[in-house]
Amino acid sequence: MENQIPSTEPKKSFGPLIGIIIIIIVLLLGAFYIWGGKLSVSDKSTDGATKSQEVAPVSDSDEISAIENDLTAGGVSEIDFSDAEASLR
Repeated sequence: MENQIPSTEPKKSFGPLIGIIIIIIVLLLGAFYIWGGKLSVSDKSTDGATKSQEVAPVSDSDEISAIENDLTAGGVSEIDFSDAEASLR
């Protein structure tokens, strides 16, 4: 019993593991914050591009003259469809 060395088991430390988890959470929160900012900017830019124009009420008649009058009175020739065409490509 003279040469007995007390056995000391190494204590497991959870400090580094908890630190790494906190760093990962902070990085994820930052990424979501930046990603959300970019989404809100892109939403604002598309809202301005899709402006609706007022169109005169149309008649229920299916006569050719009534349809022509609806087209000329409604200002269909003045509508700019370039944004719609560009989004379809």
